[in-house]
Amino acid sequence: MKIISEIIKKILYYSLKFLWRAGEVSFICFIILLFLFRSHSFQTFFAGKVTAFYSFELGTDFFVDRVKLNGFQYLELHDLFIADLAGDTLVYSPLLKANLKDISLENKFAVLDYIISENARVKIQHYKDSEATNLQFILDYFNQSPSSSDVFTVKIDRIGLKGAHLSYFNWNTPETEYGLDYDHLEFKNFSGDVLELRNRNGITSVDLDGISFSESSGLTIDELSGHFVYNPKKIKLEKFSLKTPTTSIQSKGIALNYRDVEDLKDFVNAVYIEGAIQPSNLDFKDLSYF
Repeated sequence: MKIISEIIKKILYYSLKFLWRAGEVSFICFIILLFLFRSHSFQTFFAGKVTAFYSFELGTDFFVDRVKLNGFQYLELHDLFIADLAGDTLVYSPLLKANLKDISLENKFAVLDYIISENARVKIQHYKDSEATNLQFILDYFNQSPSSSDVFTVKIDRIGLKGAHLSYFNWNTPETEYGLDYDHLEFKNFSGDVLELRNRNGITSVDLDGISFSESSGLTIDELSGHFVYNPKKIKLEKFSLKTPTTSIQSKGIALNYRDVEDLKDFVNAVYIEGAIQPSNLDFKDLSYF
């Protein structure tokens, strides 16, 4: 019995010693991994693996030069680049910042407090003889029909743009000589906030705050604010404020009614405007762009 007792003691001793050592090693590995994950170099390395995966999946160039992640809330991406399938720039952002407000893996949702991009370049193009824009391949990839249990919902409270250069060119139609050309739009120095963006049942709604830009037609907007609602037959602006260098318009609500989106190309003849405009100043040169 004494021998058996000694054997049991030794087994327990070496078992506890092994568990203690294993715990020490696990704790040390955890600390090392924690510091590695907090390292910007490791974060950039990990982001490189993610972008390489999506480059392969999408069949295009997807690149991030540097990543900064503080905890699991604040994220910075430096020199984010995504090419379209023709090899041209689709999105380039020298600096993109995001802050996580809330997340639930169990309920499959996340709320981002904000996404802010500085000096971004976005080029949406409808190449000649193509059926869709150069953005469609990304939309198709992320719109693949997962089961309802796999859907992860992301809500963004605020999208902020500073000094962005945005363009949409449809190379299947000729450019117009004067005014806004809805098939060839180019916005430079686009700044402002997009708040509470929603898209449900074909209706898009968003709050615009302090939007400013210069369009290639010559139209300059110093400030555009209000609640914006769009559907295939109407654009509605509530609590609307518009300022250009020579125009100032205030309104509780303006609605642009049309039969089809194509009517916007013949704005003067095909779009019916209704609304209540408060005392304002309108420069007919600004109106002529439409």
